[in-house]
Amino acid sequence: CGLQLFRQVSNSVLLPAGVNPSTLMNLFTYEKGFCFVSYLSELSGDVRRFDSFLKDYISEFKFQSVVAQDLIAYFLRYFPELQDAAVPQREGLEFERWLSGCGPPPFEPDLSAGGALIGPVQELCDLWWSANPPDQQALATFDLSAWSTFQVVLFLDRMLDHSPLPHGTSYNVTNSATPCSSRLLISNCVFSEVIASLSASYSSLFDGLNAEIQIRWLQMVVRNTFYPDLPRVRAFLHKHPLTFCLSPLQTSRMYTVPLYEDLVAGVMKCVAVEIFYQTQRRLHPNLRRTLQLILFPSSSAPTNQNSPVPPIVAGSSPSGSPLQTPATTATASAAGTTAAMALRDVNVSA
Repeated sequence: CGLQLFRQVSNSVLLPAGVNPSTLMNLFTYEKGFCFVSYLSELSGDVRRFDSFLKDYISEFKFQSVVAQDLIAYFLRYFPELQDAAVPQREGLEFERWLSGCGPPPFEPDLSAGGALIGPVQELCDLWWSANPPDQQALATFDLSAWSTFQVVLFLDRMLDHSPLPHGTSYNVTNSATPCSSRLLISNCVFSEVIASLSASYSSLFDGLNAEIQIRWLQMVVRNTFYPDLPRVRAFLHKHPLTFCLSPLQTSRMYTVPLYEDLVAGVMKCVAVEIFYQTQRRLHPNLRRTLQLILFPSSSAPTNQNSPVPPIVAGSSPSGSPLQTPATTATASAAGTTAAMALRDVNVSA
């Protein structure tokens, strides 16, 4: 269902310049699938019976590849009364329309109960947006360690929408303990008091949570040029080519491409290039080529993966700014016309 929808969206929508069609294969397709399963649950008329159906369905098809028609056929065998009532052909809600039709789902579940989860998220966002930095006593009333993954992800998504954050009081920092190539970037950098307070409040907590949360936080780090947390970005990109090497390629892309795009769109391209050279042999070949196109749009990246990895040259121009390569200059000039994309960005108008 998701792949069919992806093909229709790709064929029927004119994408703005700079938008990669592969980014359309994200939450829009998964949300439509969620709405379809919710519709099936509604049709069953009994949540407990539907839960039993889901358990039996998993048991029936475990370790197999399943297409949409397998799901529908098993569902109708499990609930034969729905087959007798011609539910799959119900006008406006035909199963075939779910699978092949464009646009938003024809049925949306009642999500009003989610207000209890969304309310605290919005209140915390308002605190961070209204003060610089927010009052610590007010922040102490929000225990993110007790939040669901959904709530933390929503909080970070909304903060990403406002990144880069206002500077307010800014700081200069030089960290002599960092490697030479990173120290070149960190010297005399300026970052916002808001992102510094966010890091002090939450970064250690996010380190122990799942990749969906970590990548959003690290995107905030990059978009706000918060160099003190740059080692976390490095560790994440070094770790995940190994962690997901046996998972579908799309999973690897989800946790690498957005970070590389943000690194290149800002002033941290040399960091992205360095990490790529250090990890490229552990990347899936298709993902490696995608990252090469992001990092080296002029096709200057080495294509022979068996050759020695070129060294990363750390240096500075006479003015003290980071050394610029032709690829860096080209990317910097393009950064103003290509908007950075969040993990969940999608053309929902399709």
